[in-house]
Amino acid sequence: RACVVYGYRTWCNKLWNAIRFAMMNLGDDFMPRPSLGSAEVGSLPMAAQWILSRLNCAVVSTVEALERFDFAAATTAVYAFWQYDLCDVFIELMKTLMQSPDQSVVDGVREGLWWSLDVGLRLLHPFMPFITEELWQRLPRSPEDQDRTPSIMLADYPAPVACWESGEVEREMELLEAITKCLRSERSKYGLTTKQKTPVYVLCNTAAAADIVTRGASYVATLSASESVTAVRESSSVPVGCAVSIVDETCSAYLLLQGILNPQDEVLKLNRRLQDTLKQQADLSKKMDASSYQVKVPENVRNEDHSKAIKLTAELSSIEEAIAGFSRLQMSEQ
Repeated sequence: RACVVYGYRTWCNKLWNAIRFAMMNLGDDFMPRPSLGSAEVGSLPMAAQWILSRLNCAVVSTVEALERFDFAAATTAVYAFWQYDLCDVFIELMKTLMQSPDQSVVDGVREGLWWSLDVGLRLLHPFMPFITEELWQRLPRSPEDQDRTPSIMLADYPAPVACWESGEVEREMELLEAITKCLRSERSKYGLTTKQKTPVYVLCNTAAAADIVTRGASYVATLSASESVTAVRESSSVPVGCAVSIVDETCSAYLLLQGILNPQDEVLKLNRRLQDTLKQQADLSKKMDASSYQVKVPENVRNEDHSKAIKLTAELSSIEEAIAGFSRLQMSEQ
């Protein structure tokens, strides 16, 4: 229990620092719009649209949980929004977006940030009343609003806003976050530091995926500490000397390691990975080829196995391409 209490106390410090960082980026002259309707939300950058959609999802989950008196689920929903959506993603993206030469992007990010803080603090208030009151008082508000609602205790509790919800934007960001996760894993695997920024190529199997990656390239570059992110449609467009990671059935991420790692060592690692993947594929094929498989295995499990088989096939192809790439790089360096 002491560890849990200590953990949440530390999280309060993170919350405080997040608000302080946000206030620095809002500026002294910022004043939020009175409301955000569908037209206003549609004009915001994708990152701002995404955080508002995630916020709306958190509001829905929290309100529904409170109505059931399920306080554990309510606190989990609020915590997840602040920690994983606002702090881990949106505020990190802000660091780059606030440097945009396009003032409309900067203004849109500020708008999304302010509404996330205002609604997020009101959502959190019943669980952490004192710190949310203190932080909410620091948000810029119009004199009329300050007179009308002098305390967060008197403010309306958040309610869902239908026009903030965007399944399409969330699905696009899910792909970008999946790419980021793969790249972070690859960087960790090869011991790269945040200062070692390398180019990234994302091989997309569909035009839709390529479009999403192209529009979200700066987001992935920021979150994965990459020098650049480029969407390509042909494997021939990927330079030799890249580490590869399967994101999903639509794309693979290639991290350029030429000049950073030893190609001979990487070929040995990839060959071990190839053998491991071949074993997984063989085991899965043996399971699916069993005479009783179609009868005894539930449909949802069969669907999962089918998806896993497709991913393993794609992973094998990518590993073989990476081995060939490092082998060519090894020969070119001799």
